[in-house]
Amino acid sequence: MLEAFDNNIITLGGGGDFPRNVLCSPLSGVEKDENFDVMPYAKAASDFLISLIGKIKLPRKLKVGFSNSKKI
Repeated sequence: MLEAFDNNIITLGGGGDFPRNVLCSPLSGVEKDENFDVMPYAKAASDFLISLIGKIKLPRKLKVGFSNSKKI
């Protein structure tokens, strides 16, 4: 499991008090009429939350979402 973690394969945090998902539109950055590309922010949030695994306990079933337009 440590070798997987060293290679950015996260096997911990599928349940319990760990972040679950950071979501955004798969069309972020190319969608017509979007406000702005949220993908870099979603990636940064995901990386930050993953860095906390094993350090602190977060709210149960924490799920984070980013929207790039008023439609979503």
